[in-house]
Amino acid sequence: MHNVLHVVSYSYPPANVPAAHRPDQMTRYLKRSGIAFRAYTREGVIDSSRKKGSKVAQTGGAKKSVSHASKGRLMSLAAKLGLLLEVDKATLWGITTFPRLWWDLVRFRFRTGRRATVWTTSPLVTNIYLATFAGIFSFSDVHLDLRDAIRGINGSRMPLFTRLAVNYAKTSTVVTPSLRQFILRRAPKLNPQIVYNGISDDALLSAKKLALDKRHRITLAYVGAVYGGDRPYVQAMEWLALAASELSKPWTGLSLTFVGREDVSDLPLRYVCDAFQINAGGEVGKQEALNISADSNINIVLVGKSEEHRCGIPLKIYDLLGVGRPILYIGPADSDAVRFLEEFAAGDFFMIDTEADHPASIETLAEWLCDAASKETSAKCEPSSSSQVRKILQLIGMESY
Repeated sequence: MHNVLHVVSYSYPPANVPAAHRPDQMTRYLKRSGIAFRAYTREGVIDSSRKKGSKVAQTGGAKKSVSHASKGRLMSLAAKLGLLLEVDKATLWGITTFPRLWWDLVRFRFRTGRRATVWTTSPLVTNIYLATFAGIFSFSDVHLDLRDAIRGINGSRMPLFTRLAVNYAKTSTVVTPSLRQFILRRAPKLNPQIVYNGISDDALLSAKKLALDKRHRITLAYVGAVYGGDRPYVQAMEWLALAASELSKPWTGLSLTFVGREDVSDLPLRYVCDAFQINAGGEVGKQEALNISADSNINIVLVGKSEEHRCGIPLKIYDLLGVGRPILYIGPADSDAVRFLEEFAAGDFFMIDTEADHPASIETLAEWLCDAASKETSAKCEPSSSSQVRKILQLIGMESY
């Protein structure tokens, strides 16, 4: 029997959340490469050996909704057991999925005489607990793909279960340099490798050559992240409104498309003028977001000042590299997102440091906006999702299968 990669992730398509991106890219690549896998998700167990679209029977409780009372009990339990473990929205799913995963790993070992291989990704810590304990009790190898949102890893105190998982893992990958430093301090033997999320094929396919706007207005887009808070919306609107009146000819103003979950209904009322128009809308799907970004002269990235924002690289940035339009970054200068843009988009982005005593002048911003709007589309192919998945498979020893 050939090797099988056991993928553990509560989040998985069709869920449109950042946590579903990495497992989706992983299983897409495995399918294209003919590598067998079994994915344990909230949708059930997906077996690559079965016909397209078919799934193994649902794992117990995968589809059950959690009542407010149950959530309250879980939060109470989390407070009491904080030194032992973290509790998240996938905890009940993890408990009910454990027997199925453990049995599959044991069965693989008996059939092949080899240790099974388990790969799991965060940010949900339940994924890590599930993979770790199933791996320990079946003598399997566990490989962790760690994200920036696990408080027990990059926080001040690591729960016992989390520490056990980090120390049991055979290998580890991380998506940001900051998280790598955290892991090196907590579990130096892992020597985590940086593997970015990667630019998707969908983003590259959305890139297009732009025609000059007949009104000679510079079009900008902000396609908001699915989680919000702490972003410098007001500062961004103030700078853009001021820059709109400083544009050189032939440009006559700015038109901003602003979409996302956050309620920004007050922004147009406060900042709209003849030179600065704002079209604010709600959340949109992935493909529509790509189309909006590709149809705009310039795309905007807003990053907050909290540690969660500084130590993360929004998935949106990968999409923006793929569509190939210049990027206006507004946020702290010391974030992982800035270091990433400096490496992969040098010359195609402009930074406004929201923490600087003297941010970029309005005249400098207006000059950059005019130059950037005139640029040809320059889609970036790397780091691609495929190349990043290959790095993971090479690290865990699956590339030869």
